[in-house]
Amino acid sequence: MTELSTIGRLPVLWRLDRRARQVRDSIDQRVRQIADLLQITELLDRLPSQISGGQQQRVAVGRALIREPSLFLLDEPLANLDAGLRQTMRTELKSLQRKLGITTLFVTHDQSEALAISDKVVVMFDGKIAQVATPDELYRKPSSLQVARFLAQPFLNEIDAQTLQGAIGTRTAEKEILIAGKPLTKVRGVVAIRPDHATLRRSNKPGLPGVAVKVTAVEHGGSDGHVFVESPDGHPLVVRLPSHELKSWNVDDDASFGFLLEEALLFPQAEAGASPIKDVKAA
Repeated sequence: MTELSTIGRLPVLWRLDRRARQVRDSIDQRVRQIADLLQITELLDRLPSQISGGQQQRVAVGRALIREPSLFLLDEPLANLDAGLRQTMRTELKSLQRKLGITTLFVTHDQSEALAISDKVVVMFDGKIAQVATPDELYRKPSSLQVARFLAQPFLNEIDAQTLQGAIGTRTAEKEILIAGKPLTKVRGVVAIRPDHATLRRSNKPGLPGVAVKVTAVEHGGSDGHVFVESPDGHPLVVRLPSHELKSWNVDDDASFGFLLEEALLFPQAEAGASPIKDVKAA
């Protein structure tokens, strides 16, 4: 007698054999269940060329789900979608994973995507694991300068610790300056500052000492944007600001670059590779 698994693949036999019809009905029921879960029931009669990119992604997930896997491997599943659809599918995939409870390995080169969709992130460079952590741990305590650079958008600000000491001093009006919990007087290595923890003020405005810089570009990005600046030695730095503050800055403006002291990261000089700022003026 023909095996049930074979009958399930032969559309002609289901008309001839009761058991084959049962298998066919079972398959059809499973397809309907998965389609309902993915909200693609109305697409079952369409050809691939008749559905959108996002719908095609759902169909691809459905084809994997129907096999009832114990593990999902999604390799850059959102890479070819436009920005809006990527965001939508990212949310839907995370919600689906929680409903199914199936362990999912999601491969991506998009840092924000990895942090948004994952319970745990594995950062790899050249096939080697650099750090395994939750998104929050990864962001707040990167294990190396390389990991910190990877997570900073558009790039990580890096300043030599001793140079920074010369620019901003060692104390505020109230207390000693600490970097990563250490007095700046005893810090050696590279001080790393994410764009969202950096600050920018007019050179002639009162405030804590900072690095003297000149604005090179202003880039709008919706709710926020970036002001790109340059130190006297030509080293680039970047500050993320709310969009309503961007209009205050123009190319060639002089400014003072500062940062939230408690958010600064410290790494050994040996990890720096390309040299961080080593020649700056205070402003």
